[in-house]
Amino acid sequence: MSEWVTLRRAADGTADRYGDATTARTDVTLEAFAVYPRTSSEFEEPGRDRVTDGLTAEIPVGTVVDPRRDLFVVRGNTYEVDGEPGDYRSPWTSWRVLVVNLTRVKG
Repeated sequence: MSEWVTLRRAADGTADRYGDATTARTDVTLEAFAVYPRTSSEFEEPGRDRVTDGLTAEIPVGTVVDPRRDLFVVRGNTYEVDGEPGDYRSPWTSWRVLVVNLTRVKG
């Protein structure tokens, strides 16, 4: 089984009316071989509750992901890329996937 996810690639857009750089996004649909949860955490601050949760997505090797600018949409939620993607190689077969850690902050 696999699942479809959306990679929202960032590119430099045109300047806005104030001359500030903007970001244009192009959506690319990818087949994720697996999507599974990572740990979540809660941060309590006076007057604010913040929850950080995450997923790990295994996508095709060769997919270019910019961890500083790209976003992923998984199951209707938008996540930031957390760190550099890793090239996982199975020790038993020739199976390879790109492992991408994703993080979402609420609150």
